[in-house]
Amino acid sequence: MYERLNQLENDLRSAVKRRSYAEIDAAAAAFCAQASEEWRALPPGDPRGCSIFEHLMGVLEWAQLMLRSTRASTAAELRRARLATRYRIPETDSGLRIDI
Repeated sequence: MYERLNQLENDLRSAVKRRSYAEIDAAAAAFCAQASEEWRALPPGDPRGCSIFEHLMGVLEWAQLMLRSTRASTAAELRRARLATRYRIPETDSGLRIDI
């Protein structure tokens, strides 16, 4: 049973690492659904339920952190690109550009 959860975790981590945003949502949903299924299969009060929940939260927090850092990095790259081309003279323009 845990094999499937591990495979889905690997799929989610792989999608996050590849920045495959279309796959991340589906992978996260499948991972959560499998964790829920495994938790429900346990007898009430089984300590493995807490273990599954803690593992689930750890993986989702990791994914969120990775996505936020990727987003921040991309935003910084866009700001640098905008600043780098701020005073560039467009090919169709013959004058100097000054931003005020």
